[in-house]
Amino acid sequence: MNRDALRLQSPESELLKQLRDKLEPAFGFNLHDQSRYYTAGYTARPATISFLAPAYDHARNINTVRERAMRTIAGMDHVLQQFIPGQVAKFNDEHEPRAFGDNIQKWGTSVILVESGGQHGDPEKQHIRQLNFTAILSGLYLIAEEAYQSFGVDAYDRIPENQRHLYDLVLRHVRHTENGRDTILDIGINRLEVDAPNHLGFYHSSAVEEIGDMSVFHGYEELDAKGLTLVPGKVFEQPIDSLDDLTAELGAKLLRQGYTTMRVCHLPGVLPDPTSLPLNVTGIASIVNHQLALDESANFVLKDAQDQPRYAVLNGFLYDLQGDRPELFHGILH
Repeated sequence: MNRDALRLQSPESELLKQLRDKLEPAFGFNLHDQSRYYTAGYTARPATISFLAPAYDHARNINTVRERAMRTIAGMDHVLQQFIPGQVAKFNDEHEPRAFGDNIQKWGTSVILVESGGQHGDPEKQHIRQLNFTAILSGLYLIAEEAYQSFGVDAYDRIPENQRHLYDLVLRHVRHTENGRDTILDIGINRLEVDAPNHLGFYHSSAVEEIGDMSVFHGYEELDAKGLTLVPGKVFEQPIDSLDDLTAELGAKLLRQGYTTMRVCHLPGVLPDPTSLPLNVTGIASIVNHQLALDESANFVLKDAQDQPRYAVLNGFLYDLQGDRPELFHGILH
């Protein structure tokens, strides 16, 4: 629908166009959800809220309609800086001729795009919902009092642009041996949300998305692994009968021994709770490979100079093997 502003082939697109033409609103808010992996400019801070006054042509000209949106966004940014300093960004304003935002701007309504990104400690975006309310309320006040006129376009221009520079977990300076050659690597891992089979929730499935020099990237969670060596997580080959035998205590014990996966004789067709496993589980005959590789799952152990497991990465989540048992488990069924 968001790219159907010209052809109007979907019923929702046709309805939205008719409504805009009937009301002819001076302002419009275009509300979206965005990836949590964007940063505010080239900083380590997540772009928690992002704005855009969309361009109505390829030249990105600024007329009265677009200028009103820019000034209002500058005022909304001014308010949000009191709550999330340095965590507001704006999107690149390259013109998209099919998009509703760009076209509604062209049709005479000042469009304010608001995107909800990410924030430390707020995976469900509950606090970001409050920030949305704050931003929109401040925008409505600026419009009602025409207070947006006191903010300049230059203040809008100073809002940093979104950059995709964040990962869920970054491991820095870890030693890795492959084909007899030692290298020092940084590793970027993301935890992808997968819809649960019963559609009543989701579980995480990790992926290694960057290997090498990550000095220009950042993580919501980071570990300086200097002095530690990465080895693939092991598979515990002595199978247990069922998941009922995989206790939290057994999982913690095996994890501290360098195991990240164990075999189970009788696996259920569907896990009742896909986030409850202290280890990854697999069948008795499946082939499992936890070698470090791009686009593969993150299951490995970081060993210290005495060849003892110090940290484990289980399905992309970092476990301190000298700390307490984690409150949540993140193993998955392979």
